[in-house]
Amino acid sequence: MRSLPILLLAGFAGLAAQTGDDPVFRSKLQPVLQKNCVACHSGANSQGGLSVTTLDSLITGGKHGTAVQPGDSKTSLLMQYVRGEKSPKMPLGGSLTAEDAAALAAAIDDLKPSAKRSGENDPHFAWLRKPPEPPPIPATRRAGWIKNPIDAFILARLESKGLVPAPAASRRALIRRIYFDLVGLPPSVEAVEGFVKSTAPDAYEQLVDKLLASEQYGERWGRHWLDLVRFAESDGFAIDGERPTAWRYRDYVIRSFNHDKPYDQFVMEQIAGDEGGERGASDDRSDRLVALGFLRMGTWEADANFKTQLRQDFLNEITGTTSSVFLGLTVGCARCHDHKYDPIPQRDFYRMQAFFCGDSNRRASGSVHQG
Repeated sequence: MRSLPILLLAGFAGLAAQTGDDPVFRSKLQPVLQKNCVACHSGANSQGGLSVTTLDSLITGGKHGTAVQPGDSKTSLLMQYVRGEKSPKMPLGGSLTAEDAAALAAAIDDLKPSAKRSGENDPHFAWLRKPPEPPPIPATRRAGWIKNPIDAFILARLESKGLVPAPAASRRALIRRIYFDLVGLPPSVEAVEGFVKSTAPDAYEQLVDKLLASEQYGERWGRHWLDLVRFAESDGFAIDGERPTAWRYRDYVIRSFNHDKPYDQFVMEQIAGDEGGERGASDDRSDRLVALGFLRMGTWEADANFKTQLRQDFLNEITGTTSSVFLGLTVGCARCHDHKYDPIPQRDFYRMQAFFCGDSNRRASGSVHQG
């Protein structure tokens, strides 16, 4: 831990300069870490997952948690290991001089307690972590055109471009739009004529309610969800074997849309439908088990030679898809490195994956896919 190759030192200094770390870190903390710690705690294979190359990485910490608490050396894990309050004492095989230990503690105490990881000031990260809030309804000049709050946003954008709304659709065009949107099929001639000739003041509302209550509604809108969860009735790859019971999951999704199933229940059933009953007396365990088909929809290379790699590929696919579908975050790149665009470190990718690994005794024999 005390040895420090010249190239490593140069690379460390360059990296620190690029990150724009706190001046206290650069002038006081970094020199001590360069001298004593960087040989083991830098690069892709940092011991314990801790890198000391930047203030960000110290605050992020390793497998034991945040290494440095800015402004408080006493509670900082780094100092606790240096002092021998936690085992093993650092640096391994030696110890810091009294001067270096004192300088390290003083530097941590001099850091501003509000020091944050640079990513936390990134507008994109801030947007990801901020709970959604309803935006204010914009004011418009043609208030009489607005029938619901969504109209106000459309009209405001049109007016900002100097445009005016298009004329109202004819009843013949309107019924076709409704049918294609809600059930994906054109209306019959009889349905069109009936809607055109209807004098009922709520004819539009009646038509919408009728189509929302039809089975075709779930078939139409369930397809959007099936696309998200990579539904297929075959395995993919060269063999592309048939999945003869995949339709059960497809029909579960359609039923959920047609029965207006609460979204939180819909999510829970697909991720952990085997873990417990749902709200209400109509709970159907068999339906919840079918919902777990979500976890079996990934591609599967049946003729793969390396079964262990096949299982790992499948687990990676489940983890990435679950995050993108239910969290709205793409985390697939974090399989190999801390993610560049979303605040997902590599260790969190595998922490999440652990939920899908199951019993450690399950071998790479295809049981993950076939079970």
